[in-house]
Amino acid sequence: MSIALSTGLYATHVLVPPTPGPIAAASNLELNNILLVIVFGLILSIPALIVGNIYANKVASKYNSNITDAINYEDVIKNYGKLPSAWKSFAPIVVPIILMALGSIAKFPGNPFGKDFIFKLFVFLGTPVNALIIGMFFAFLLIPNVDREIKNKWLQEAMKDSAMILIITAAGGSLGNVIKEIKVGEYLGQTLAGLNIGIILPL
Repeated sequence: MSIALSTGLYATHVLVPPTPGPIAAASNLELNNILLVIVFGLILSIPALIVGNIYANKVASKYNSNITDAINYEDVIKNYGKLPSAWKSFAPIVVPIILMALGSIAKFPGNPFGKDFIFKLFVFLGTPVNALIIGMFFAFLLIPNVDREIKNKWLQEAMKDSAMILIITAAGGSLGNVIKEIKVGEYLGQTLAGLNIGIILPL
């Protein structure tokens, strides 16, 4: 079950907004219609889901799990207290998707929301960065009532874990802009074109 679940989570994390990876890819490709990116991302994630399910059923099922302790619902309630509702649990993911979808719909040629306040509001809230920030605030609702010191520790650990990803992403974007500005692609294209190596020439 964990293999099938992790495959599904990984496929959607890589291909479907509002996760940062596909949003960054859409931004680099200048794809303003996030709704279209979500639809195609879902379609492309289906083969990965099928492969993960087949692997989990055929291969992983041959191995026995070492987990023997069964925890029922009453034990979970006893250990963690009141659990968040389904709405609070899904809101950090569902709300940004809805906002980005509405922002994309607002930009349709037919102007379904007009061009006044509603249009500007949905375009603003549907911007990926703004939608993700709103989703982050909904995620704060899932934090249990603990000491402020513990909350600050969680936030510090989250920032520390995400800092390396942000630095690598920013460095990659900076390197891409440097390569673009110095026109190394055009230089390599002209140089390789003079070698007369036919179809071996990279595009």
